Amino acid sequence: MITADPNSDAVYMVWAGHQERMNWALQGDRTERANIFLRASEDGGKTWSDRRVVNDDATKGVNHLLPGASVAPNGRLDIAWHDYRLSQKPPDIPGRDLGMQDIFYTYSEDNGRTFAPNAWISDRSIDRSVGVWSNNIGSQINVGIASAEEGAYFAWSDRSERQHPHTGRRRLRSHRAAQWVSPLGCRTHLLIGSPRPASNLW
Repeated sequence: MITADPNSDAVYMVWAGHQERMNWALQGDRTERANIFLRASEDGGKTWSDRRVVNDDATKGVNHLLPGASVAPNGRLDIAWHDYRLSQKPPDIPGRDLGMQDIFYTYSEDNGRTFAPNAWISDRSIDRSVGVWSNNIGSQINVGIASAEEGAYFAWSDRSERQHPHTGRRRLRSHRAAQWVSPLGCRTHLLIGSPRPASNLW
């Protein structure tokens, strides 16, 4: 994921990767875990900082995947990702982890040198043992972010199970959830693309 500040020469690369940068494919014992990394350039991509870990639980041994990044008009860098730190299931290799995901967020106001403590912004966990699969890998997408000076808006892929009010049958429905989160910690919720009222979801 690459994003740039339209008001300066700052460019940011954000990705999920293994701590040993050349060793992802060599981990035969299924213990590799993905963290969220950042490299920043303040001169339009001519030079880059060393990579930094964005998630603040890098030693916990869980996966962090599919980050999104955006820059606000005031230069604040917003980053959010799928995070397994709250899952009660044993972790697995990235892309095949069937645990419970949540969405976490952080921001930087100094070009990625430091970050605010990670904030948990999803109100329900996402069960990745159910949902859309392809070639034995869960079908997921990066977190979407739109940044404004007063806060940020997020959208992500989710799976929820609902019960029909008349037949009692249960089926999976796909929806995208979005939130506005300010750096001051206030947040509101809305739902995109679901037939159910938002008040029933949170």
